[in-house]
Amino acid sequence: MYLLFLLGVGVWTFRMNKTQEDYLLAGRKLGPWVTAFSERASGESAWLLLALPGAAISVGLGESWAVIGIILGIISSWLLIAKRLREETKKYDVLTIPEYLHRRFQDHTNIIRLFSALIISFFFAFYVSAQFHASGKVLHTLFNIPHFYGITIGAAVIIIYTLMGGFLAVAWTDMLQGILMFCTLVILPLVGFIELQTAQQTLGESLLQAGDTHASFTMGKQGFAALTVVLGGLSWGFGYLGQPHLVIRYMAIRDPDDVKRARTIAILWAIPGITGAFLIGLVALNYFGPDYFKTVDVEQAMPLLATKLLPPFIAGLFISGAVAAMMSTADSQLLVSTSAITEDFIHQFLGKELSNKLLVRLSRITIVILGLFAFGIAIMSQIQGRNIFGVVSYAWSGLGSAFGPVLVLTLWWKKTTRQGVIAGLFSGFLSTVIWANVSALQAIVTERLASFIIAFIAVIVVSLFYGQKNNVESPIIDNEKHSKENKNTESYLTIPITLGIISIIILIISLFLPYISIGELDIYLSNLSKATGFENIDWIGFLLLAIGSLLLILKIDKNISLTIGLIGGVFPLFRLYKIFTIEDLGRFNPSFEIGGYLLIFSMVVQIIAYFQTDNSNKTSEKLEVSKSKQPESIDLENELEKFKSMLDKGLISEEDYEAKKKDILGL
Repeated sequence: MYLLFLLGVGVWTFRMNKTQEDYLLAGRKLGPWVTAFSERASGESAWLLLALPGAAISVGLGESWAVIGIILGIISSWLLIAKRLREETKKYDVLTIPEYLHRRFQDHTNIIRLFSALIISFFFAFYVSAQFHASGKVLHTLFNIPHFYGITIGAAVIIIYTLMGGFLAVAWTDMLQGILMFCTLVILPLVGFIELQTAQQTLGESLLQAGDTHASFTMGKQGFAALTVVLGGLSWGFGYLGQPHLVIRYMAIRDPDDVKRARTIAILWAIPGITGAFLIGLVALNYFGPDYFKTVDVEQAMPLLATKLLPPFIAGLFISGAVAAMMSTADSQLLVSTSAITEDFIHQFLGKELSNKLLVRLSRITIVILGLFAFGIAIMSQIQGRNIFGVVSYAWSGLGSAFGPVLVLTLWWKKTTRQGVIAGLFSGFLSTVIWANVSALQAIVTERLASFIIAFIAVIVVSLFYGQKNNVESPIIDNEKHSKENKNTESYLTIPITLGIISIIILIISLFLPYISIGELDIYLSNLSKATGFENIDWIGFLLLAIGSLLLILKIDKNISLTIGLIGGVFPLFRLYKIFTIEDLGRFNPSFEIGGYLLIFSMVVQIIAYFQTDNSNKTSEKLEVSKSKQPESIDLENELEKFKSMLDKGLISEEDYEAKKKDILGL
């Protein structure tokens, strides 16, 4: 019945989507209650009701730091991002985060738009698949449906109602699902504690029985190791500053003045809700006993506890809360991924002039394709026995680290530059991928903390290096009128930059393909050292090749980029040499595979880029003519800055500022 209801909402909102803004942002008409509940429901995916209780069972009190970090992250996101982002995205008349960053920094190379779309598509593929995987677990517990059919049913419902209703359907269903999730997270642990009043052993005794580290807030560690436990849990909060499927809620709110009320509602949801998920895990540990979870998946603790403590109807309703959590996140992520492809890549990057009706239709087709792709990953995750918590943590870190520092500094630090934004996006993405796959780095601190700090520093350092010469806000909103006028110059990419982007794409693809094979076993870059016994230094080569590509894109000295790229290419070449010269490695001789060859190919692309002439000079006259048509001269920028400063100090009114602005721009 619940799933049929969701489909009904999709049908009801189908005819309300007339434009791309309606489909992707609900026409910016959401009230504070819908915005707050939608943001909370989509922010706390199935990991909150399944993975977090499971982590509490596996780790114990040490997981409490994650609870604190999540709550602080939610509060910080509403305080630092919500209102300013709503005002900025309306000012620049944009529908997506990549498009906002593109127009805010006048990125005529389109690198920001392209990088952002690639990062969103990459990590959301994992994130959405985790939600589909969760549907298999929940429906299996509730109806004993095989996992494959559970994943199929959940994926089908999400794809259909997102396909039909767009963001309006997503927002309204998220509000209803947020209410259901809240009831589950508050009522179930309360009922559990009442039931445990008659239990033979206390919660503390259960924790000690599960292991000495379970009863410690630092997992039994001391000194620096204890600090890493605390920081690792708190680092969950950083992700809330940059999750595209959450910040898009801020962009869709009806009025910036509604943000304060929505923020209060969201915080009042978060404190008892997040705490309740943690308590569900502790109650389940006490109720079933530690030995029970030696043979049972800890991520099924919530539905198992509900079926034991509650009447069947209430248990089914609360377990639907887990289905709601999974669906509310997956639908949002599908929609944001769709916007990255249709709006940022096809419409803006490729410059395809499409009608609103055709754009909406294209968005719906993209949702189906992305949904099917995520469905395939979810099936593979089930076959390979991957857990939800790990997949979500990886995607959460990548998105939060890539976009969090960029958004915070763009909204609050005037010295942020285009180059700084590119460096932040790239370093946040790359550091997450590398840190999460190198066990030695993981042992120091989690990638959620490390990659965020690296990206934050990268934005600041690169912005200060390049100065403010490219950082004056564009006084023109790059709308349809101006985008047609500047279509050729905005989409212009030099050959070295294009080859640098191609090199980055090659490196990303290499992560998903075998690096070497031993017999019938495919070995990927992430677990290379375990499989071969060689020291795993290949990540250094990958990192150097990626840095060389980035230097090409940023148009830094090509001699430096070539040198770094060549050094990076030595590592896969050395691996290839070792493979060909090794006599025996156990039962099978290893073979070099396509993932390794792609790293070498990346080096070749960088060598080709070195010998290509930067043909930007050929179009310099066109660029100068284009710039002369736009009021972007230093004098006009300084004049606008002067009146903007007077407005900020209250010396002139908003109306006077707008009038001066029109006079300066000659509008």
